[in-house]
Amino acid sequence: MIHTKILAMLGLLALFLIAVPAVADDDEVVPGQVVVRFAPGADIPAFLARWGTEYGPEVVTRLTSRPIYLLSVFDGDEEEFVDDVRFDPAVDWAEPNYFGRDENPDPGTQSIFVASTGPRYRSQPSMAAIGADAAQRFSTGDGITVAAIDSGLDATHPMLAGRLAPGGWNFITGMPDIADVGDGIDSDGDGLIDESVGHGTMVAGLIARIAPDARILPLKVLDSDGLTNTFLMVEAIFYALDNGAHIANISMGTTRQTLVIDTALAEAKSAGMLVVASTGNEDDSNPRFPSGSSDEAGSGLGVLAVAALDDANRRAFFSNFGPHVSLTSPGVDITSTIPGGGYGRANGTSFAAPMVAASAALYWSIAPDASAQQVRDRVLGFTIDVSALNPGYEGELGTGRLHALWAVSGVSLQRQVR
Repeated sequence: MIHTKILAMLGLLALFLIAVPAVADDDEVVPGQVVVRFAPGADIPAFLARWGTEYGPEVVTRLTSRPIYLLSVFDGDEEEFVDDVRFDPAVDWAEPNYFGRDENPDPGTQSIFVASTGPRYRSQPSMAAIGADAAQRFSTGDGITVAAIDSGLDATHPMLAGRLAPGGWNFITGMPDIADVGDGIDSDGDGLIDESVGHGTMVAGLIARIAPDARILPLKVLDSDGLTNTFLMVEAIFYALDNGAHIANISMGTTRQTLVIDTALAEAKSAGMLVVASTGNEDDSNPRFPSGSSDEAGSGLGVLAVAALDDANRRAFFSNFGPHVSLTSPGVDITSTIPGGGYGRANGTSFAAPMVAASAALYWSIAPDASAQQVRDRVLGFTIDVSALNPGYEGELGTGRLHALWAVSGVSLQRQVR
């Protein structure tokens, strides 16, 4: 088993229909799980039998209509199995199933939910900074579906009720229950229980605040401690694609660039779905994925990678940066919806990303014939330059700060803040 730093970024999960083990801080691989894409025409039962004595592979599940399988193997043999089967004629590629997780800049999502109010949710500084209310004079996001790949949400919250697209799904349990609730288990072994409850509700609330007529498709891949894995993430990406989502917001990630995530991103781009992802909150330039698969990183996979600024347009003290960043958005002292019908304030690139996703929805709604690449270019082409306020980060904060009004209207005023 590999022992390095555990996958980090913004909001993630557990195992598929299997009890979630405690996760050590240096544990990276989901014990006893590998992801395999089989070659066309592969005899999968014969493959399993061929490697059965040495590794005991069995099918856990597969992606719908795609030859990508989650297999179980003997615990501790994940890397050896991958090395041994890579030249098997039945296999296109194989890799371990890696953990992903939500790493907030504060000690747990719930603990950073400072009580807030509905009026602040509507009038907070971040909304004025990106011109959200003025942008809604041009568009409210009607006709656009945004998949919130996260920890689920509170569907009864007054700001979310009636705004959900049909087909929400919980990939942890394999059921349609997408409630953003705790399970009472310390699945990541950090001594905290259910610390990420509310993460997805906050993300969804920001989408609803900026694009109130867009439909939100809740896809739950993060457990209540903020753990996920790469297979669950790509299940949700493919599901969003197959169910007509125009945009997918992914406020989470992993330190590993994996074949399975890049495969999902490539199909999403080819099919015309825009993926928006947060860069992470570790105050470094190391890419997390999927945000590390941005065009700015040279991947050609079309991901919009979002870093965070504070209210003074300076890089948030926690925000990741680097040449893979596409743009920035407010991410400090952000108010949004939380479970139970209330409002809370929090920090994180997790909450910068959905502002970008929602702004893209605004533009796409009034330009329905635009391609995902054209929507991406529009958002990036109408940012506000914050380089003068961020010396030392030249080329590491993307094109600038999100400006929803400019992106929707196509009119920009002062292009740089000082």
